[in-house]
Amino acid sequence: MHDLVLKLVTPLVQGEVLEAQEFYPGGRWKQGSLPWSRLGRGLLKRSRLDDRLPTMNVLALTPSDVIVFPTGTRTGHFELGERFASWPRAQVSASKTEVEVVIRPGYVSSGPADTVSAGMRTHRKNVVRLTLTTPDGVLIADLPGGEPGTERIASELCVS
Repeated sequence: MHDLVLKLVTPLVQGEVLEAQEFYPGGRWKQGSLPWSRLGRGLLKRSRLDDRLPTMNVLALTPSDVIVFPTGTRTGHFELGERFASWPRAQVSASKTEVEVVIRPGYVSSGPADTVSAGMRTHRKNVVRLTLTTPDGVLIADLPGGEPGTERIASELCVS
């Protein structure tokens, strides 16, 4: 998937693509079909940028910019949508948190890990949650843990 993402991003940006990685908007794993958190933030006038994104997106990094593309499969193939946002790297600050997403069969429980219901087996997935502060507001991105693209983006954007 990583190679496909890089292949799709490269012709859409000017200059070198340092890295590109797919991501889910922050916390989207556990919201199910009713996006109550997004709805609540909107009613309280506290919406985040990622509230306007689809389920899967791509975060791309060039030497000068941070770029976000939505993705889709309407044509039956994975493809990038129109550029959602682009910011100069100097205007973006980021922090990271490692999160374990626990997918349990048949129910949703509360606890220290994000939890969603899916199928009959329990699954665990590690994600790197990046909180990007941009000129347009906050964007939270959950990137797959253990991926080279995730690690490079996090190390490039996050101040230790």
